[in-house]
Amino acid sequence: MDARSQQRKLKNVQNESGEDLEVIWNRLRLSDANTTVIVEALLGLSIRPSKYELNIFGGEYFNGSVTQVYNDLFFYNITKNEWRRHLIPNPPPA
Repeated sequence: MDARSQQRKLKNVQNESGEDLEVIWNRLRLSDANTTVIVEALLGLSIRPSKYELNIFGGEYFNGSVTQVYNDLFFYNITKNEWRRHLIPNPPPA
């Protein structure tokens, strides 16, 4: 079956209430586009293969007018699927 015939087949599919699934999909896509906000966030990522671990230091958040800087340090253990936050008792000012 080629792509065009698959598209035609999908256009004719309806849900239980009789509404066209393509119409539902477009409505959901537009609804999601109206609620999605893109922000800029910077962080550092390093990988420690010997410990199966990701280290994330972050970061920075800019909302268009103000920059907020963080000194957060997180470790993600891949084998345990576990996050840990490392707290520094006297960090430098952010």
